[in-house]
Amino acid sequence: MWEPGQATDARAELESFVRDVPELFPGWFEPGEPLWAARAPGRLDVMGGIADYSGSLVLELPLDRAAFVAAQARRDGKLRVWSANAQAEGLQAKFELDLRELGIPDRPLSYVDFRRRVGTRPDTHWLRYVIGAALTLFREVGVTRPVSGVSLAVHSTVPLGAGVASSAALEVAVLAALARVWSVRIEPRALALLAQKVENLAVGAPCGVMDQMTAVFGQRDHLLALLCQPARVEGTVPVPEDVVFCGINTGVKHSVGGARYRDTRVATFMGRKIIFSQAASFGHDFAGYLCNVSPGVYVRRYRPFLPARISGREFLERYGSHDDPATEVEPDRVYLVRSRTEHAIYENARVCRFRVLLIRAAETGRRELLIEAGKLMFASHWSYTRRCGLGAREADFIVREVRRLGPEAGLYGAKITGGGSGGTVAILASRGSEGIVRSIAERYAERFGLEPEIFWGNSDGAAWT
Repeated sequence: MWEPGQATDARAELESFVRDVPELFPGWFEPGEPLWAARAPGRLDVMGGIADYSGSLVLELPLDRAAFVAAQARRDGKLRVWSANAQAEGLQAKFELDLRELGIPDRPLSYVDFRRRVGTRPDTHWLRYVIGAALTLFREVGVTRPVSGVSLAVHSTVPLGAGVASSAALEVAVLAALARVWSVRIEPRALALLAQKVENLAVGAPCGVMDQMTAVFGQRDHLLALLCQPARVEGTVPVPEDVVFCGINTGVKHSVGGARYRDTRVATFMGRKIIFSQAASFGHDFAGYLCNVSPGVYVRRYRPFLPARISGREFLERYGSHDDPATEVEPDRVYLVRSRTEHAIYENARVCRFRVLLIRAAETGRRELLIEAGKLMFASHWSYTRRCGLGAREADFIVREVRRLGPEAGLYGAKITGGGSGGTVAILASRGSEGIVRSIAERYAERFGLEPEIFWGNSDGAAWT
């Protein structure tokens, strides 16, 4: 298995960042004292997306955009943070607190108390990802050696709100750097799971685990094949030499803490609870994951039990809980259970088929396999939009343009990514079609008055000094 930190390009980029730290963050670190650093990439969600929290197979491409964190121990017990990105956005860029305010090291704050105290204003919300990583490290892993303070500096090239996992990249990089300062040994998989806890518990965003796992285990020129049960790397899928996966950032901000994403997740877990309440009567055991229900079994056995819609109050009265620790059922909301549940089940089947097609295309070079794979991307986009209500008219425009131009122009498929509701559209295209992709971005800019960003490159996963 590939080990984080061994990738030449990722490490070279990290070393370049370390050399630039004095210029990027003048006077922030003590010269001559040890400086630790970490890098973790964003990702392009090729297939799988929000089905990750239902146990789906997902296929993810690590991007050449990454979060960088530098860290240095302090003797005064203070945690100091400087974010170059917050500074560029006009937000509060520097922050300082005593670790004892977090209850570190003896009695770390609860996550609820942490969210009540840190990042409560829009211009400081970003601090939850950084300071929350320190709290999570102490709560979930512990630090056995005497605890020093730490100065942190953050710089990221992963755009915020673009649906390419900027938060996961930041969480992984911060945790890796803090672990080095405090001499905490964390295995790569544990690092990714810990980063997910930062987002779920310290930040309060109900994300799945695919973003953090890709940030740690991604491999250049390959899709990471991750079975989210809960986080099993099934290897990688090579990207055929004659094709490229790229992304167009719509410029429409996406957030996994948004109401539409949260409602979709709640409704999906409702469907899971209803199906599992019937499973024993049919002799089925799905090992706790909705995506282990095949489409055929779902249609034959379970679809009649799922309501098209149900109020939170009625669901709670019938079933007690939806068994998702990351979200809550709101009694006065109405949830669209059947369609959201079907998305997860059918998306997993699409991803499994997509992986087979891509492997065969890499082996044989047959163009018709790429065309079929592209159709699965279009189907995924339709399901995001119609079954889950997580589409965006801006993303629809890009997908329609890709479909209109089609294989004759070297464009095979496209879909909205990650949590949907904006963000980035992933495109499967032939190499040499870069000019056509740019022309789509130009037409998009003319139509919506937004400046789309194109993601072309990819990289290896996390690296640290």
